[in-house]
Amino acid sequence: MPTNKIRVAMIGFGRTGKKIVRQIMKDDSLELVAVIRSKHGRDIGNTVGSVLHIKSDTHIWPENNLDDVIKKTKPKIFIDFSSHSATYNHIKIIAKNKINIIIGTTGFSDKELKKIKSYKKKIAIILAPNITEGVNILIELARRVSKVWPDCDIDILETHFKKKKDVPSGTALKIAKLLNNDRKMLAGKRANGLKKPKEITIHSIRAGGIIGKHEVLFATQNQIITIVHESSSRLAFAEGAIKAAKWIYLKKPGLYSMKRVLNL
Repeated sequence: MPTNKIRVAMIGFGRTGKKIVRQIMKDDSLELVAVIRSKHGRDIGNTVGSVLHIKSDTHIWPENNLDDVIKKTKPKIFIDFSSHSATYNHIKIIAKNKINIIIGTTGFSDKELKKIKSYKKKIAIILAPNITEGVNILIELARRVSKVWPDCDIDILETHFKKKKDVPSGTALKIAKLLNNDRKMLAGKRANGLKKPKEITIHSIRAGGIIGKHEVLFATQNQIITIVHESSSRLAFAEGAIKAAKWIYLKKPGLYSMKRVLNL
């Protein structure tokens, strides 16, 4: 039976990946055609339905078989929430097959990021270290404050669940970089002794099951402004990923951000 649905393949099947998969299944304009995960995943060879206890016969494939999976399932969009090394390894195959991709993975080295960005000439890439709508609004508000309050100190506090590997978070680094560009400041990765003039410091907390919280503090000698965003559910990531998937479908090759997706 012919269908006009956008064929989506999901890479990564952890907690966030599962939330995104559930949202894809609920969306009438999207069709989940494949889930790809680590070859060591215990649910390899099973169906999404049997793992999530929902109605779905979509297969879960090992990532070392990506070329074959593409040929068999013919996705039009990839959503990637795997790991920095996995994304780095399979982006070449995805670009070769001219399939647009949303990358929500974080923790990339400069070398990995440079390589991934190089494929923007072949496919459309949304690079989104934090794909939630709210945190992208926070970023825009923070940029505005930094422009109109040039003499303030800036600190960023990011808090995540205790098993999150990358420190600081990709979102905190992105915020620091953007404010750094606006203010011509030095971006410090962590607080270390006395506050240096014109330095953004990032503080990181890893504790419990906290999904994700970012605070940007602006302070002068007598005043403080704090902008806070917190995700109360991983569904926030899924909602952002769905919006990005619909936006990037049939887009021309290039490197895009959630700012473009959300028209901020």
